[in-house]
Parts: sequence; C-alpha cells; structure tokens
Amino acid sequence: MPIIDLKPIENEHQKSLFINHLDALIQTYQHSSFGRSYVDSTKNFVNETEVQVSIDSVDGAILIKIVSDLKNRLLHIEYEDLNNNVLTEKITALIQTALLKSLGSVKQSFYRRFHYTYFGEQLDGEYWVKGVRIAPVYYDEETKQIRNIERYFSIELEVAAIDEHDANAISNEMADIYAARLSLFLDVGISPPRSEQKWFLSENYIESSILRQTGYYGYDHKLERMPKKKEICKLGAYHESLHPYLHYVGETLKLPTETRKIFSALEKSDQLLQLAFNKCCFLYQQALTAGRYYPTVELSYLVAAIDALTKCESEKLIHFGEFIRFYSGADGNVDEFIDFMHGTVRSAHFHAGEFSIGEYSYTRLSTIRYSDVNKKMLEHNYRTCRKLIRNAIANWCQLLINNTCESA
Repeated sequence: MPIIDLKPIENEHQKSLFINHLDALIQTYQHSSFGRSYVDSTKNFVNETEVQVSIDSVDGAILIKIVSDLKNRLLHIEYEDLNNNVLTEKITALIQTALLKSLGSVKQSFYRRFHYTYFGEQLDGEYWVKGVRIAPVYYDEETKQIRNIERYFSIELEVAAIDEHDANAISNEMADIYAARLSLFLDVGISPPRSEQKWFLSENYIESSILRQTGYYGYDHKLERMPKKKEICKLGAYHESLHPYLHYVGETLKLPTETRKIFSALEKSDQLLQLAFNKCCFLYQQALTAGRYYPTVELSYLVAAIDALTKCESEKLIHFGEFIRFYSGADGNVDEFIDFMHGTVRSAHFHAGEFSIGEYSYTRLSTIRYSDVNKKMLEHNYRTCRKLIRNAIANWCQLLINNTCESA
C-alpha cells in the first residue's frame, strides 16, 4: 500500500486545508463512500474511507487511510486501489495536488448570505462591518417600529475558500459569530430560522385554528453577489452605546456607536481574547433566546457569559466577582448582587435546577391590593444585576478599544 508522508503539514490550518482539498478533489469522481475511525496496533489514530469512484471512464474503489498520532498531528496517508491498481497513479496525483495546495494556500473568493431572526423593532437600515453586510431582508416601513414582531435580517460576506463546500463551512461559522456579537450589541435574542409546524389563529379569530409551517420566502434580494452600499437599503444609523439606556417606543433598532471599533480591536487582539469574547457573545445570545420567557435562565446565562470573558483576564480579574466590581463602574458595595446572581441564581439553577426568580411560583388573583415584598425584591435584584453585567461588558469593550488605539 503506497504511503505519502504528511509531516510537512505543520499546523491546524494546513491540516484543515489538506483534508478539504483532498475531499474536494475526490468528490469530483466519487459515487458513494463509507468509513470508520479507530486506534491501530501502533497506537496511531486512523481515519479509513472506502470510496466508489469513476475516473477517466474507469469504475473502481479506493481505500484511503489518514493516519495521525494521538495528539492529532498528521503522520502519513496510505491508499490502495482495490481494483488491480488501475487507479493508483491517478490517486497519487490527487493526494499530491491536495498536499501542494494546502501548503500553498490556493483559494478563491465566494459570496454567501445567511438569514437570522429576532423579535423586536426593525433594523434601522443596512450596516457594513469589516466588509460584512448586515441588513433587513425586507424593509417594512409600516411595521418597522412595532416591538413584538419577528424580523428577518441577512448577514452577507465574501470568504476565501478552496471550493463551494469549504466556503459554506467557513462563511457559516463566521456568520454565526457575527450573529452572536450582534445579539450582545443590540441586546436582542438572535437565532437561525426554524421551520416547524405551529398552530395559528384564523384571520377572523372565530374559526378554528390552523396548523401551518413556519418559514419566510419571497422577500430576499436575488443578487448572487455582494450588493453595493445603499443599492438595496438605506444605511442604518449608529446610536447610543453598549451601556444600558432607555428604549423609547417608536424607535428602530440601531447598532451602538462602538460597534466597528470593537470589531477592529478584536481583529488586532490575540486568539485567546477573541475566543473568550466570542464565547461570551454566544452565551449572551443563549441568555436572550433560551431565557426569553425565563428570567432565571436569562440571568444564569448572562453570568456564564461573564465567566467566559474572564478567561482572557489577568489573574486578578479571573473571578466573576472581581470582574464585576472592576468593570461595572457601580457606586458602592455590590457584593449582595454578586452573591445573588452568581450563587442564588446561576449556581442554584445549573447545579440544582432552581428557578430562583419565581417562574413557577403562582399566587391567586386578589381583589385586595397586596404586593409580596420578596417578589418585588427579586424583580429589583434582577434588573440591577442585568444592568451591572451590561455595564461591565460595555466598559470592558471600551478598555479594549482604548488599549488597541494606544498600541497601534
């Protein structure tokens, strides 16, 4: 069985390129495939695939074994023509081509568009951040200021990739990161569209409900390229900041003024910081989607978002409480609120299944005006903790911007 050494591949990026290039080349000829992975007798990890192919009008089957050590470093690739070595020379050429391309990083440019949804006012217009277009799929002038409406928007980008499949994977991951960051910046729960069967009220509210499939079709632009600025939609305004502020009824949704500076600062930062911030954004996004109707879930994930962000901090600020005290800018002692959100809410929810803010506690509808003190205090603590977390993230981002400008 022929063997080609893969030790020239030195890092994860080159490894990913090699696998993707090889996959793209073989897909051109394959009819079907199946495979398995296992640890062999020499304690190496083997990914084994048998592929039915048709190459230059010759039908056959090839066996490919990609061998790595247990630290996930590529060692070599073994391959075999299972039909009398008719295709061995061609398979050798394909593998060598993939290896050369992975070391030379030969790529093309691809345009991709992804849809996401949220409930709230409409985006004020299209936004351009680091070459990525963020815009309403359909700019609805009549309902743009109504809050409790499902909105669709697109994230459009151009990526360098080796083929269509590689472009799909790279752009989807990048779009998800943008969506999570936007969820934090806009303070709204953003998620990919879901197609489900749901019950809907009849148009006259009298007839029986109707079971329909959810979905969105017919409003997107038809371009197969990146639109030009203002070609489809007006530019959106930037407004206020990441800090909590009063949202007035009748406004559209606008990105905070620091948005582009934060993206630029992150791009100039090390991988550890970028990863910590992205994890923070993903957890913040989960807080606003999974916790939309459950304040305990929401606050628990907001606390977890801060926990993720602390992973790029100095030893002094790697603990949640110290991070909040330093970055929130709060006047006075906030220990009570730190204990509440990290202990009473977050830890009790994740470790013991508690819903400490009272989602499953009910009282009778009373004629006598009586407000429970504990319930009011829970509501007060929830609002205060949310504000502390939001301010802490905003101040962290501002310090990131300042530090990046100073080092530039």
